Amino acid sequence: MAYNPLTEDTETIDEEFSWISSNVNIISPLVLHQADINVSSGEIENYQLASVSYVQGEPPTPPNIMSTPSRLMRVGVAAGSVPQQVSDESGSSADLGFIAGPQLVSFNLKNANQARYVFPADASTSSSRQYRLTSMDADASTPVKDFGADLSVQRPLFATQGAGAGSAYGWLVVDQTENDCLAFVSSADLTSATCIPNADGAGGNVPLEQDGDSPSSYISGSYPLDSGVVLALPADTSNPLRVTTTLWFYERDSSGGPGTLHLLKNADGESLKTTGLTLFGPDEAGRVVSKGGDTLYLAASDGGIGGLFGTGSPTDPSDIEFHSFLFKINTTAGNIGWQQIYHEGGKLLDGEAAVLGDFLVDAGTHLIWEINERLIAISLDGQSEVLLDGRSSSGSSLVHGAFNTPAGAISQGGWFFYNREANQSDYAVAIKVDGSKRLELKDCTWIGASTSGKAQYTGGSFSSLEPSEVFMACNNRKIAAIDANDPLAGRVILGSLGEPAESIAMGRTAPGPNRLIRVVYNDERYEVLYANTREKDSLKHLMASPASEDSVGSLAGQTAPVNGF
Repeated sequence: MAYNPLTEDTETIDEEFSWISSNVNIISPLVLHQADINVSSGEIENYQLASVSYVQGEPPTPPNIMSTPSRLMRVGVAAGSVPQQVSDESGSSADLGFIAGPQLVSFNLKNANQARYVFPADASTSSSRQYRLTSMDADASTPVKDFGADLSVQRPLFATQGAGAGSAYGWLVVDQTENDCLAFVSSADLTSATCIPNADGAGGNVPLEQDGDSPSSYISGSYPLDSGVVLALPADTSNPLRVTTTLWFYERDSSGGPGTLHLLKNADGESLKTTGLTLFGPDEAGRVVSKGGDTLYLAASDGGIGGLFGTGSPTDPSDIEFHSFLFKINTTAGNIGWQQIYHEGGKLLDGEAAVLGDFLVDAGTHLIWEINERLIAISLDGQSEVLLDGRSSSGSSLVHGAFNTPAGAISQGGWFFYNREANQSDYAVAIKVDGSKRLELKDCTWIGASTSGKAQYTGGSFSSLEPSEVFMACNNRKIAAIDANDPLAGRVILGSLGEPAESIAMGRTAPGPNRLIRVVYNDERYEVLYANTREKDSLKHLMASPASEDSVGSLAGQTAPVNGF
């Protein structure tokens, strides 16, 4: 479905959308974005929506009663856009990786519709991987391209300068014909791979740990920088609940060669390892900040609840420990390595445990994070800190901490937005990063943000979209917006619901002012609302009534905005 705020009309875009794939397929539905890139200042501007990719379903063939994913589609966001099929394969002969197997999308900020979808072929097996590629600007007459046989595709590599900035110039793969070495494949020739030499010692290839033929164990995480990518490579995956991970830096070759791998070491020659959680994995995704395109700050936790599982882990509660760290990773020529600039932690029952929150946010000369239910601005050397909020919650902070943030970025006016809970009440809080001013609203929570379209550009990707408006829900009923650069100026009431909701949420930070909101009521009822975030009383119900399981069955829960609107 699509809503046009200019005409206030709602129309059906495609009745053959495959709802099955929306739960399991990376590109269904997927918003593609583009922006203007300034490679000299390290910023992007005019971040905007371009199109949506999704999967159509094949009508069910008896005795099957459900449709199956069939065709890859793309539709522009401009009014009147018509869905177009991507690639020339469809129907029962389709080999587009739907549902099964790991999938990747290499985004293109320069031209969003030239993003590339990479997926395993039907014939791919754990012992012989076979990956395929199609560009999102292809049409029904464009053949799918094939990577070389036995190449397990892991990550796209992005150009940071020149005409290709923001697009993938190559791929990191695992070459199964060369003892599972980490290898480079150029976008110009998908069939030829070159093992990436190890800069340490005598060189040679870097074989990757693989346990149980699981391709996800090759690279557990990555973070792009201007001159390469920091990689988390599992060193021991024999126990999936307690993976040992080491950090490497892949340094790209500006002349187009395969580049070089550097095992990150400190001044004592020690590599950076963690057990329990995998660095850059789902639990660490919000705990990384890049500065200047060549320096990475990483907040990490180790031990804790993960230590209760696996061989050799403590089973006595008195032996359980929680530790938190802040690492600085340098990737400049002649200074590639890491250092630990902060550590706190110890045994839980001795009161020495250090529980890390879910975010690390760039605040200029400081980083904002949570540790032990204390919101802190910590200096870039880790040696000094300013307490921003030290009030304890009334709930358990054992795992996720007491604070959360839907925006994840500092506004241009120097404000940081977070939610906290105390005495069984929610509070939406905004604080200046120097602690000089604070706004706090009881029984309210921040639910999302719109962006000015500006962000820091790093390694072909971007982070910390600058917020322009931040949105709140109060008493699970009233929805309002504030200026992210001047929250003390007051809020704009967008509208109120007819009854209290169980939850009110927006998707990830996206361009404004036209945004969609998801509401879940009790009794499993769902609806989508529209709001012009800069106009009061603009909240509009897009459905005659909420979708309920009583009226439409189990698919009622599929009622939601496409994430990115």
